[in-house]
Amino acid sequence: SPVKRYEVPIAALAVMASEEREGVTFTIIGDPGLAEHGSYRDKLRRLARDRGVEAAVQFLGGIPHAGIVRSYQEADALVHASETGSVDKVVLEAMACGLPVVSSSEVFRQVLAPWERLLTFEKDNAYELADRLEQLRRMTSDERRELGLALREIVVREHNLDSLAEKIIGSFRSS
Repeated sequence: SPVKRYEVPIAALAVMASEEREGVTFTIIGDPGLAEHGSYRDKLRRLARDRGVEAAVQFLGGIPHAGIVRSYQEADALVHASETGSVDKVVLEAMACGLPVVSSSEVFRQVLAPWERLLTFEKDNAYELADRLEQLRRMTSDERRELGLALREIVVREHNLDSLAEKIIGSFRSS
């Protein structure tokens, strides 16, 4: 779906130095939700080819629900360029799996504030995203694991069922 703004991470790959891009793969998981979204996927393929990063962009297609956790666990980071204005569950799922998340969404600025210069980038800023990805690549596996555990703890603490119920009840009480 175009709302996912996958052209931003593709552009970030293109501006990364070739040695930083070596071994990097941007994997897009999921099939087009609507028929017209198939043309968006085709546009992304052309963009990757035109920017010289076609080999680094993989279109995986849909995966069974049972395979989602494994996909997060096999990844090094989740790039979130979507600007829906709401909490996107893919970010929370990735964080719950201990996966570092790099996002341009205003919704996640506060959550990621302790790591602002590592995990956030300005909307449509491929250069800033490339910088964030390069920083993550330079981290040791222990540093990435610690970061992932801290992100997981945020989800466990702030986005659990009890917390959701309290928020819902609180919104009814205030209205």
